[in-house]
Amino acid sequence: ATAPLISPQTAFDRRRTQIDLRLTKIFKVGSNARVQANFDAYNVLNANSVIGLVSSYGSRWQQPTQVLEGRLLQFSGQLTF
Repeated sequence: ATAPLISPQTAFDRRRTQIDLRLTKIFKVGSNARVQANFDAYNVLNANSVIGLVSSYGSRWQQPTQVLEGRLLQFSGQLTF
């Protein structure tokens, strides 16, 4: 049998903060076509917030199992005609 040490929905982790940013520029090509260029930056402040913790009691109790991904930069585009 298992017995919870902490009642459910009574203990919470700190709030996770992640800021994502997108810059877009649209260029007209010819009379009907356009190109949309995108620059995306995910987790701009490079936060390392904890997403998952070990919740079972033992030597690893409350150790992080997953943290927020590091900063990621992405370039993309779209052609519409």
